[in-house]
Amino acid sequence: MRRTRLMPVLVAMLVALSGAVVVPFTSPPASAQEAATTLDVALLGDSYSSGNGAGDYYGDSSAYRSRNSWAHHYVNWLNGQGVHTTLTNLSHSGATTGSVLAEQVAAVPEGTDLVMLTIGGNDVGFAAIIQKCFALGLRSASECQEAVDGASNGMAQVKESTRAILSALDAKLADGAQVILVGYPYLATDASYTLRNWGKSYDAGSGVRGLTDQATAMQSSLVQEWNAAAPGLQATFVDGTATAFSGHEPDPSVWARNDYRWINEFFETEGRRAGDGTTTSTWSLDPAVFYHPNMIGHEQIGDLIAKQVGIPSAAKPAGARRAPIAPALAAADATPETPFAWIQGPYVARAGEKLTIDASASYATAGQITSYEWDFDGDGVYDETTSTPTVDHVFASEAEGSLALRVTQSNGGSAVATTDLLVSDDGDSTPAATDNCPTVGNWGQTDYDGDGLGDECDPAPGYPTADKDGVTVETAGGSDGN
Repeated sequence: MRRTRLMPVLVAMLVALSGAVVVPFTSPPASAQEAATTLDVALLGDSYSSGNGAGDYYGDSSAYRSRNSWAHHYVNWLNGQGVHTTLTNLSHSGATTGSVLAEQVAAVPEGTDLVMLTIGGNDVGFAAIIQKCFALGLRSASECQEAVDGASNGMAQVKESTRAILSALDAKLADGAQVILVGYPYLATDASYTLRNWGKSYDAGSGVRGLTDQATAMQSSLVQEWNAAAPGLQATFVDGTATAFSGHEPDPSVWARNDYRWINEFFETEGRRAGDGTTTSTWSLDPAVFYHPNMIGHEQIGDLIAKQVGIPSAAKPAGARRAPIAPALAAADATPETPFAWIQGPYVARAGEKLTIDASASYATAGQITSYEWDFDGDGVYDETTSTPTVDHVFASEAEGSLALRVTQSNGGSAVATTDLLVSDDGDSTPAATDNCPTVGNWGQTDYDGDGLGDECDPAPGYPTADKDGVTVETAGGSDGN
């Protein structure tokens, strides 16, 4: 297995595009020497990793990276156990095994101890399954079965593609590093759910749940085969997600919702637990968050990992800490003489509007941080000094460049971190010439009805309001549809 070497410029570019964040740890030790162990974690994968539907997003908004994701919950738990843990988040909504291999793996910082991910759903047509099997106005017996059968037939390829990801990580990281592969939950309750239209009948409930069983078996066998080959990189498959979510899946009926759902149903997001144990949520028209774990679901997955994995064996003594460094971030190693600097990003801002820049993951290794110096245009001159780890700044005009932070601790030691900055006319990262909402931020350029006008500025985005003619949906409680 390859040990550390300098990353090429491509990696820097990929990190800048993907974004990275270090999670501020809970109850930090007074100094690096007092921390028992440290752990550098990288999060890869798709929307079930990034946290679509969990709210409190940061970085590239098309990625849907959420501070409420299961990865953040697990990292916070580790820090609470005294393991000083940092998280580099490279996950991205819509990611496939191919994009993880080509982009995310390349951007994993060398010195990473633990990689976590969910992957494979988009390879087998997750969005098509949701649309054809559950979406009012789009679902049908024949098309749902076609989507499910296609996904089932694609599992073997997903297995090999996931194996390629493990191989690439094994070649990149030092021996002793670990991977946690997290399984998917069921997408529907176990109640009978049959689609009928034009003389065609299909047990969609059993079909979709069967896909989860097939994916679980595939990923479990892959990890067993991988570990049996005794690679330097050891893998753990968290296979209890589907079981843990039992009874908390979406209700496929249009006329009812599961009051105790841990997955967002249609037209909702950020589901959270109410005082009586039921789930309350926020209204949403963003299809990217539908049928993804809500805030409760992510908490449950984080707890599941804590129970099944606990503290990874890859955690290392504090004195052996290797801070994850990429050229695009220029983060300094934490030593007893210098602090650890990190500036959250990359940032995308709208010209003329306030941007809050966050460096709260920075910490002192001796004494305390005495100053935060901010360079807003990346020219090497620090424009403002604060005693707090956040600062507000208004960029007057469009610009593309970098932000820099210098932190100084009480013994005089200092460290510098940088990240990319884009200031645009509407606050998203799409150039005006190709932007389907040139005056309104429309992250991901979502256009549900395909009319060329983005959903954020389309007065009639085309979300379905009625079933197709001839479609009847039967559930355990009867039937719905027209």
